[in-house]
Amino acid sequence: MRKFVLLLLTGSMLFLTSCFDIIEEVYLNKDGSGKYITTIDASGLFSNPFMKSALEEAAKEEGGEEVDMERDSMIYYKDMPGFADLSTAEQDKVKDLNMRITMSESKGEFIITNKIPFKSLAELQEISSILDKIQSEDSGDGFMGSNPFGASTPRFQTGKRELIRLPDAPSDDEELDDETMDMARMFLSEAKMTTIYHLPGKVKKCDIPNAVVDGKMVTIENALLDMMDEKVTSAGSIKYKRR
Repeated sequence: MRKFVLLLLTGSMLFLTSCFDIIEEVYLNKDGSGKYITTIDASGLFSNPFMKSALEEAAKEEGGEEVDMERDSMIYYKDMPGFADLSTAEQDKVKDLNMRITMSESKGEFIITNKIPFKSLAELQEISSILDKIQSEDSGDGFMGSNPFGASTPRFQTGKRELIRLPDAPSDDEELDDETMDMARMFLSEAKMTTIYHLPGKVKKCDIPNAVVDGKMVTIENALLDMMDEKVTSAGSIKYKRR
């Protein structure tokens, strides 16, 4: 989670504001396939004069004197610098994946969405590793780097009608210095992280902290700072009935 915060702080100054929320969704089908979706909703920056000005300046640098604050664009991973260094098999896994950026000043919207379909949860982890290779070669001019998984690959196991989320793997990244951590706490004071699981059957039991169960869906919402400081965990088990 600490690396994720660093990406937020250094990837783009557009995210130096607490006016954003992160939503992670996992859709699991009966056969083990599904899709993993991350959404960053930074719409609140339009209500912040400083951040709005920074956004306009960034748009001007990209497009010259004409500032376009209404756009809906797709960024494909195959167009990023590190893609060419992947093996053919790795390229086939991610060549059709993309990141959608929707920005509308008139509607007050700034949303970044990634959708990752997978044949199995093991493949999801493989895809994350491949995207991490692209990120390592990226010049850093994209939004939060190029890996939608952020800090680390979400790790899952499946049992008989059970989805288990494992604790995040230990990170080899250097600890953030005190100044950066203080900055993170200041800018991320109101930021939230929401994880939503869509299961193939009605949920019987869930032991993930702060989980709210509604039929086949489980929703967990935490303050991003609490996750960064490891005051809460995303790990746990969800057991569900037959469809």
